[in-house]
Amino acid sequence: MRGMQFTTTNAMRMILLSFALSLAVVTASASAADRIFADGFEPCCTLGGEVSGLSGNGLVLHLAAGTVSEDKPVSAQGGALRLYTFANSAPPGTGYVVTITTQPTSQTCTLVNATGTLVSTPVDNINATCVAGPAVLNWDDGSWDDADWQ
Repeated sequence: MRGMQFTTTNAMRMILLSFALSLAVVTASASAADRIFADGFEPCCTLGGEVSGLSGNGLVLHLAAGTVSEDKPVSAQGGALRLYTFANSAPPGTGYVVTITTQPTSQTCTLVNATGTLVSTPVDNINATCVAGPAVLNWDDGSWDDADWQ
């Protein structure tokens, strides 16, 4: 009866196979939030959200996050929910502000969750709600006379 000979070549094959299997297990168990370069070399965080009620054209959102400054035009889809994501991302610890630079035709949009500081996950809840009508300015309707002006 001949048995398998244990040689250096076979030992190396066994070690390499064990190593490959352990890498596969580690890789499969990593979550989407785990990053190899979580120390800032790799930008971690995209920013975006959803726009609801948009039926007019011309909506433009602006992202300011550290050195990132980006405009994002969002097109109408007949009032249907519209998802968007800015093209640029930023590293954790970066503060961000999203504003509306251009309102759509015949509509007014407002933002929620438009400011914050990035942690280690994408931000996907910077949401805009659009309604019919132009922006309404709140003016003081009080009576003004010469004594009120300075």
